[in-house]
Formats: sequence, structure tokens, C-alpha cells
Amino acid sequence: MSMYASEADLRAAIARGDFEENHYREAKVIVEGSSRGTNKELARDLAQFALDGGTVVFGISEDKAARSFALAPFQVEAGVVERIEQIALTQCQPPLPVTPRFIPADEQDDPQLGYVVVEVPVSPAAPHMVDGKYLGRGHATKRYLSDSEVRGHHASRAADLEVADRRLNDLIAHDPLATEEGRNAHFFAVAIPLGASSAAVAADADRELAHTVYLAGCAGVQTSELMLSSYLTAFRVRGAGCVLASYASLGDDDQLAGLTDDEKQRSRLDGTAEFGVRHDGGVWAYHSRLSKKDGQQKTLFPDHLVQGVRIVVAGAAAWARIRQFHGSWSLGVAATGLAGAKAIDPGWTMMPILTDQDFRRTTQATTAELTSDVDAVVARLTDRFLAMCSQP
Repeated sequence: MSMYASEADLRAAIARGDFEENHYREAKVIVEGSSRGTNKELARDLAQFALDGGTVVFGISEDKAARSFALAPFQVEAGVVERIEQIALTQCQPPLPVTPRFIPADEQDDPQLGYVVVEVPVSPAAPHMVDGKYLGRGHATKRYLSDSEVRGHHASRAADLEVADRRLNDLIAHDPLATEEGRNAHFFAVAIPLGASSAAVAADADRELAHTVYLAGCAGVQTSELMLSSYLTAFRVRGAGCVLASYASLGDDDQLAGLTDDEKQRSRLDGTAEFGVRHDGGVWAYHSRLSKKDGQQKTLFPDHLVQGVRIVVAGAAAWARIRQFHGSWSLGVAATGLAGAKAIDPGWTMMPILTDQDFRRTTQATTAELTSDVDAVVARLTDRFLAMCSQP
């Protein structure tokens, strides 16, 4: 993805010979005026990059004979950036989120003179079509995809969703309290980067990375009894990564030896909680107290699931920022042991008793979406759960 933030960045890239049209980059002289035809063509220019991500830079001229590029700042009319974003959302099917931005030229006398850089992240819904035709990017030009290519990409997308499903299956299979008699509802969430480069996963996860990712995930949570950082005071390394954990999750009473009686009691009451970062970049969380038992009544806290999902999603965004990963993610959430629980909302309004034993939901998202619209990703994973908890 492009890292052009100024005219100086563009000038330096051209001077180094780094700027070229390729599978991930296209240069345009200007943004054409708005018309049905120009809007459709702009949509095609954007849709072609949805499969692998890319950048369209407006304000660059090309000498094809000399195979060289030069800066060509142009008059960027008011509203052009917003127009590009709207075209991607309305002319591409399904809608394609892009990030356009204006870069002013160094010429200070004319504030409208400059460049427009449009970042097209890898889209979980790719390929996208314009006027009924799916587009992709060849070596340096856009092209239409064949029916068999489209079917292959759709099958691949379905397989990507299964990545989160398989990881959830693994977590549930290794639930340390799965056989606990009369147990509470349990929470599981995962986020797995798809196709992370060897550079992104070159360094193994360690305590510092896990703690940084976890705290970044918790930053957007107002209040939570689900996985407060004070609970996750233990640390351990597993074959696939490392884990921040509550003492109760360690399964060894000797680990409680250094705690006061109050701390031991709190650890037992809080249940088992874990937050992990895998060496391959996967982020996951587990908690054994999505509900609370009081005699025969099991009370479920739906907001705890929402908060836990947000911690994982925002934590994945932090991992992507640290490891400079710009691709897509497979994400999932699951809850087990729900049957017989009565949900309660944050206002302490009692909801109906649940009859379903389990809940599961998966989705895909780009790193750009995790970074810019955490709420939308969280909603895709949790809306059905909240609806299930509120239905009479």
C-alpha cells in the first residue's frame, strides 16, 4: 500500500525510480469531471485493486517512450475527495470502501493545486463489479475476470471465513472448564490475519507484544468485568504463541501461593480468562464467566460478549499497526452453555430465558476497517447475539 503523505514523498519515489505502474499502483494525470461515463470509469479504476489492494495516484504524468514519470499537480476541485469515496460506494457492487486524500503541492499561492491519492485496501468482498462485470488487476492494467475466476474467488472467500471457524473449534475443544457441572456460559473470540507476509510474523510473539496488543484492545472499552487487565496478571508461553491469563486459568493451586486470601477468592470468582497472541499473528480471547449463577438462576451478560469482541478486534488492529500488516482478517466469536440463561442488559432489564445452547458468528474485515471503523466490525459479529438475547 502507498505511503505517500506529501509532494516530497512522491518526488522522492520518482527520483529513486521506485514509482512505476504495476499490479499495486496506477498513475493518472487528473480526476476527470463528473459525468456518468467518467464516474463509471473511475469506479473501474478502483474496483480493479480490490482483490490484492493498491493505490491510484492522480497528478502524475507518464512518458511512455522514456518509461518515466513526473509530478503534474492539478486543480483539485472542492468535493473531489468525497466524490471519489461516494463513487466507490455507489458504482461498485458490492460497495467498496476506499480512502482518498488530497495532497497539496508545495506551491503555496494556490491551495487547490495538488494531488489525490486513493488507497484501495484488500476487500473481503472482492471481486467487485461495475456495470455487471467483475474487475481485477493484471501486471499493470485492469482487466475483466472470467466466470471461473469469479467462482474461484468466491470459493476462496468462503474458505477464509472457515479459518475463524476452525480456530474457534480448537479453542472450544480445549476449553479447560467444558465439563464443569452446571457451568456458566463461556466466551471465545478470534482474529486471524490472512496471508500475512513472512516479515509480519518473523518475530515470535512475546510478553511485551501481548501486553501492548491487549491494552490497545481494552482502550475502547468503557467498563468491563469481562477481562480487566488486573485479572490477567499471569503469563505463559504456548507452542503457538503466548498468553496473558488469570491465575485461575493456570490449573495449578501452587500459582496462587503468593496471593492474599482476598486475591485468591477474587481469582476463583472471576473465573478463567485468557488473552493470547499467536506467533502467526492470530489474536484470541477466552472467558468462563459470560454468565453468573445464583442458585438455580443463570444470568447472562450480553454486554460482556460485545466488550470481549471489541477487545479482540481492536487488539488485532494494534497488531497490524505494529507489524505493518495491511491485508484482510478472518474473525469469529462463539458462546457456549447459553441454554437456560436469562439475559440482562446494562440497565438491568431482564430478558427472556435462552433456549439455544450455543452461538457463533464469523466475518471478514480489512485492516483499514479494523482501524477506522471498529464498531462496524463488532456489530457484524454481535448483532445477532444481541437480537437472540432480546427476543421474547
